[in-house]
Amino acid sequence: MNVKLIRCVAHCVHMYVKGEMEERASDAATAEEQVKRLTSELSSLQDQLRREKDRVTQVEKQRAGYEGQLRELQSRLEETEANATKASKKLTQKLEQRIAEMESTLDAEHRRYDEAQKAARKQERRVAELLSQLEEEQRLKTQHQDNVDQLQQKLKTFKRQVEEAVCFID
Repeated sequence: MNVKLIRCVAHCVHMYVKGEMEERASDAATAEEQVKRLTSELSSLQDQLRREKDRVTQVEKQRAGYEGQLRELQSRLEETEANATKASKKLTQKLEQRIAEMESTLDAEHRRYDEAQKAARKQERRVAELLSQLEEEQRLKTQHQDNVDQLQQKLKTFKRQVEEAVCFID
């Protein structure tokens, strides 16, 4: 009677521990999948950030070019005004119109540059968030693995105790 009870208890403990181990293993697998997914997303975001930085660099080069063109046009305007006649007034008007266009273009480029910087900062924040999530997932994975290891150790201890109890009863 006692042997059956011990075997029944041992079987129940074994099934409980086995269920716990399977649950921990499932949790660990889920965490590992999330880590892989977040790693892939992080890589994608890093590529996007790199492309965005390249675009910002191009915008800065364009802006420098536009600023150089603007300075050149202003210099021409001053020279033309100094030597102006009635004909030069028409030329001055055309140049002033071109300057307005260039300033408008420069303003648009400034806005795009500001937007690109804002987007880059947003991407950097997202990368930081993902890194934080990845670290948390890795911590949870380690914690789950520790729990699995502890449960395996308890299972071994229970098995040894059951075997000792069976030997003691015999």
